[in-house]
Amino acid sequence: MKNVIITSFIAIFLSFFMTFISCDQTAEDEEPENLNPAAPVLSSPGHNSKDVKVDVTLSWQASLDPDGDKVKYNVFLDTNTSPGQAASMGQTTTTFNIILNANTTYYWKVEADDGNNGKASSGIWSFTTINNAPEAFNLIFPSISQDCVPLESKLVWGSSSDSDGEEISYDVYLGTDQPPTNIVSASQSDTIFQLSLAERTTYYWKVIAKNESGQTKESAAWYFTSLKLPPEVDYGSLIDSRDNTVYNTILIDGYTWMAENLAYLPEVHAPADASETDPRYYVYEYDGSSIQDAIATDNFQEYGVLYNLPAVLNGAGSSSTNPSGVQGVCPSGWHVPSRAEWDELGSFLIDSGHDEPALAIKAICAWYDGGDGDDIYGMSFLPGGSKTPNFTQIGLRGYWWTSSDWYKIMEYTNNYIGYGGNAHPYYAMSVRCKKD
Repeated sequence: MKNVIITSFIAIFLSFFMTFISCDQTAEDEEPENLNPAAPVLSSPGHNSKDVKVDVTLSWQASLDPDGDKVKYNVFLDTNTSPGQAASMGQTTTTFNIILNANTTYYWKVEADDGNNGKASSGIWSFTTINNAPEAFNLIFPSISQDCVPLESKLVWGSSSDSDGEEISYDVYLGTDQPPTNIVSASQSDTIFQLSLAERTTYYWKVIAKNESGQTKESAAWYFTSLKLPPEVDYGSLIDSRDNTVYNTILIDGYTWMAENLAYLPEVHAPADASETDPRYYVYEYDGSSIQDAIATDNFQEYGVLYNLPAVLNGAGSSSTNPSGVQGVCPSGWHVPSRAEWDELGSFLIDSGHDEPALAIKAICAWYDGGDGDDIYGMSFLPGGSKTPNFTQIGLRGYWWTSSDWYKIMEYTNNYIGYGGNAHPYYAMSVRCKKD
């Protein structure tokens, strides 16, 4: 009996032990439950932020996963208070850059995803983007690098506009520093600013347009140089009866000269129409046949006409005498000065103490790169260039025919009155007439 009880006890114990082992093995074979990652914490832009730039970078703190899984992020962004539009999915970084519309309120959140169906979402934040900046605009006058701007002048620029319908105002900067930092007018509505300048000074200017939200658009910075005032000169006048053109004249060393280049234009020729025997009349850079259109050009108004030698002599022979006796293309009672007459003018200037004689008779404006003169006598010689056979050298050099087939030269690089040799008759240059 005792053996039977012992045997039964052993059987029961073995049965219980086997059951325990079996249960423990089953527990070890089962996968543990996946835990969600921590919810992301949003960082920037701050909740309810205003005036956020449209080129915005969203950022948040990294999420930790208790199971050690690699976390990826889904970014949701739109104009609904419960954003459901995915802006980025499955990214591993904690920033996201996007360009948005201006003056718009956006809502956003970030969802952490561990790749094992474990997800956690941040709270929902909002921000509002700043208004659009004003539209770009251009400066108009004075043009960039313009020389000889009148002392009483004005700045002019194009108007800007605002896509959000806000009012535009302008801050005007003007000064001698580059870039200009001195505001001469703030928050003005007009696109014109009146100037009162110092003579022969280089100024820099720009304009900043701004809207009511404080957004700005800045123009380019341009520069210009103001006029140099000439000395007081007692001018005479000449009316050319052929076309009623009125010229200033000047008395120098007892002789009366034109103070302007001759502008008589009985006809006009295109630059390709050259001749060594027949008169030709050109206006710098004009390529046409209309006298009216040629006269309307800026180059005609400032520099007059370029003549070939047959037009200058107008049927007369060359002359080296003083006076030349060659009326040529000049008005009645006037003549084309000879080389000897030009030499006499140069000697007078040197004897009057002008070691650089051209400086005393070159115009105070229009010469390139600081080559302007003092124009002490009011003769206002200008760099009208030439045609040889193409138009060339305007602003750099002036060329004037003499009755002796030679021509005179003045340059921006020096202040001497130079000579050219016997030029080709088809060359075209300026003319200054001298009174008989």
